[in-house]
Amino acid sequence: MNEPIPRWTVGTARQRAWRAIADIPSGAQILRATILVARGFVIVTSTGALRELLIARQFGTSDAIDAYLIALVLPLFCVTVFAGSFDAAVVPSFIAALQNRGREAAHALFAQFLAFTILLLVGSAVILTAIFPLVVHHLASSFGPAKIELTLRLFHIVVAVIVVGGIASVLSATLNALESFSLVSLTPALTPLLMSALLLARRGLTIEQLAAMYLVGAACEAAVLATALWRRGLAPVRIRFTVTDETRGMIRQYATMVIGSLLMMLTVVVDQTMAAMLGAGAPASLNYAAKVVGFGTGIASVTVGTAVMPYFSRMVAAARWGELRHSLRSIVLLIVSITIPIAAILAFFSVPIVRLLFERGAFGPRDTLIVARAQQLLCLQIPFFAASIPIVRAISALRANQILAMAAILNLTVNCTFNYVLMKRMGVAGIALSTSIVYAVSFTFLIIMLARLLAVRAGQYE
Repeated sequence: MNEPIPRWTVGTARQRAWRAIADIPSGAQILRATILVARGFVIVTSTGALRELLIARQFGTSDAIDAYLIALVLPLFCVTVFAGSFDAAVVPSFIAALQNRGREAAHALFAQFLAFTILLLVGSAVILTAIFPLVVHHLASSFGPAKIELTLRLFHIVVAVIVVGGIASVLSATLNALESFSLVSLTPALTPLLMSALLLARRGLTIEQLAAMYLVGAACEAAVLATALWRRGLAPVRIRFTVTDETRGMIRQYATMVIGSLLMMLTVVVDQTMAAMLGAGAPASLNYAAKVVGFGTGIASVTVGTAVMPYFSRMVAAARWGELRHSLRSIVLLIVSITIPIAAILAFFSVPIVRLLFERGAFGPRDTLIVARAQQLLCLQIPFFAASIPIVRAISALRANQILAMAAILNLTVNCTFNYVLMKRMGVAGIALSTSIVYAVSFTFLIIMLARLLAVRAGQYE
């Protein structure tokens, strides 16, 4: 018979964990921010799932929903690429200006970068509008003329999401710099909530109305964030189309991050393309295997990455190198100590997890074994991926995003090499193992480069 765990033991473990967090500079604030962002992530994910269920109920797998999804492909790609890099560009520079030169300087920098962002987003939307009629036939080669026409109509409705969503991302990054984590993490739930409400209220909803509500939701998110900034004394309407040396620095950091993001997205394309060389079913098996691991790493990336960025940026702006080193070392060790057991448990129970999630209908026991084996090998990446997040954010806080672009090039090279070698011997599982090797190599490279960078920066201030 198992003995119950004594309550004093649990209490002691909690005290030790809290002491470890409290010992980190800004540890309590980082923990609080992580919890707030995680809560928002769960709520946004849940509302998104509700929206997808209601869309499926009303539109099923009809031509209308096919056209809607294809119309969204390029706008969402642009928003993902552009928005994913705003935090790394905005937060460090904004905080440095706020701490070192005052509120007015920070506001001016924000206004200048917002102007640059609007020009970039409007230009991207105009270019996509011009080329979409030419590329839609390649994106939807099986569509007939009527379906292509519907896709074009829907695209002209949702293309403005590039501008509205991009502006919302800049506002979110600025609010994160001001530590408004709760509002920023919850705001993306507005769009799926509004769309869900419309789907519940109107049974005869057209796909054009659904697309319009998607745009309305994005505009509401931007309005909420703009109002929050206005209440903090930052008026997003005060846009300044001027460029200073500091603004140029932000733009360079942002451009570097966009290039790195594109290269990292390319590794996913490479994995799927090389999996397709293994025959029918291989890309699908790799995709299924990545679902559980990808959800976990996604939560870690959003929560930890968002939470630590402002605090690391403040340490850099104040040249508190000892605090930054101590925080990094403590956070990385804490993440590793948490993620290694999680990865081991997921790997050990991969077969029952895959069976529970996917084994039904055309997905048989043989598929379960193939997917579970790939998932086990993907689990190896979890500690390396999670531990890399604070390191990446520290590099961005130091405004050295060129290191991240170098890491992306290294990742793509290692990924192609190990995919080619391992897929011949292990099939889909080889591509999964290659992905884990990529993150291990990337972690090693980043931590070496960060150590060198900190040594140089600290030496400059001695």
